[in-house]
Amino acid sequence: MKIGKGGRGDSTQLLREAIAAHQGGKFFKARKLYETILADDQTNVPALHYSGILEAQQQNPTKALRLLDRALTIVPNAADILADKGKVLADLGQHHDALPC
Repeated sequence: MKIGKGGRGDSTQLLREAIAAHQGGKFFKARKLYETILADDQTNVPALHYSGILEAQQQNPTKALRLLDRALTIVPNAADILADKGKVLADLGQHHDALPC
């Protein structure tokens, strides 16, 4: 689906739907919605961030870190994204790498 302005294709609405699905435990649906948003806009920071959180929750730390790092290239000092990256690194036992986060 190509995202346009208004209606179902609106990226803000899709992000709301993705977050609601994510919070509701509908991880497959959330992942697909995040992917749809990112296919249209690879720099959508909220989609990158929440997608990274989802991947971490689904035990995909490498993919989670890749997504979180992409978000951090756009907003390098985003405390919430840095904190989530630090948590993923700590969960991997990479405490030394997590300290700067």
